Amino acid sequence: MARLAAVIKRTLEISREPAHLSLRNEQLLLKRDGVIVGQAPCEDLGVVVVDHPQTTYTHAALAKLAECGAAVVLCGPDHLPAAMLLPLADHSQVVWRLRDQLAVGRPLAKQLWKQLVVAKIQGQARNLHRSLPAYRKLLALAGEVRSGDPTNIEAQAARV
Repeated sequence: MARLAAVIKRTLEISREPAHLSLRNEQLLLKRDGVIVGQAPCEDLGVVVVDHPQTTYTHAALAKLAECGAAVVLCGPDHLPAAMLLPLADHSQVVWRLRDQLAVGRPLAKQLWKQLVVAKIQGQARNLHRSLPAYRKLLALAGEVRSGDPTNIEAQAARV
């Protein structure tokens, strides 16, 4: 089976404040207190991560995201993914992506996890002023991450 060339799509994360997701003219609208604070064409979105418990959605918004091939990830109270809404219209693409991810060997998976954890910790550091001790501590922790993060540096960085 021939695979389509990968298209980079946007990721939308809703985690800091409650929001309402709705649809207008094939644009996903993000509203807070009834005021539109953001919008994006649904076709430009690849993943929508919802980590705020007070987020609401219209059925039309979820259906259009699925129609455009976007995955919607719902996080639980522990801020970890609890469920995912995947598009079925292009299910073969979803299936081969999942198959490829599952086929990755354990050493590569652990290396990829390390890269993810390092990037996450460095991202946390970039949100701080360089003069803060926490900034330096986070960068030091990012340098300590080993394959698979066996010493759970990710959790230590979250506490910082």
